[in-house]
Amino acid sequence: MQALGVGEKALDPNEQPAQHGTQRFRRGGENVVQLVRSRAADIAAARDASLLGTVHVLDAVAAIYGAYFDEVLYSRGPSRDELMQRLAEAPEEPSAAKLG
Repeated sequence: MQALGVGEKALDPNEQPAQHGTQRFRRGGENVVQLVRSRAADIAAARDASLLGTVHVLDAVAAIYGAYFDEVLYSRGPSRDELMQRLAEAPEEPSAAKLG
């Protein structure tokens, strides 16, 4: 995140984020990576993207984990909106995978 210019805040052990779900959240069991990959590919295809990149993976994780993901991300510093804005401004990733 720092490479994108998004700072991280130090964790405060006394700070408790708003809880919308359980701390032991689990989605998809052992196949969660495949779930994220498939959802990210669907998102990229829906946007007519030729490459699957970080922004698509981030959107897929957010779609799967919902508010829990937002809380965990925010506990490290940025909101999802801030991170998405920085990713949108970033140059195309050389490591992005071609859709096909």
